[in-house]
Amino acid sequence: TSGENHMNDTSPPEIISSNPHNNATGVGLTQNITVRFSESLDSSSVNKSTVVLDYGTSEKGTVSYDKNNHTVTFSPSTRLNPDSMYTLKLTDIKDMLL
Repeated sequence: TSGENHMNDTSPPEIISSNPHNNATGVGLTQNITVRFSESLDSSSVNKSTVVLDYGTSEKGTVSYDKNNHTVTFSPSTRLNPDSMYTLKLTDIKDMLL
């Protein structure tokens, strides 16, 4: 309608940092994994189905989202295997349209 200002968000959120960083070695076996994004996410899209720690199978853990820092955290439920490669997979996470 006339007089309204609508802004369209045309760029998806980008990962700006992670801890541990990509291809890190010597990571603690119980360490939380955090990923910080460039903008707000739709918190309902951040869950155990969209944030998965993979080692051939999905590792059990909890997923949380800090909306103030735009940070997703995966906390493993059990000790991870030493000398092993894990991949944190983020799928179908949506940004928050303001």
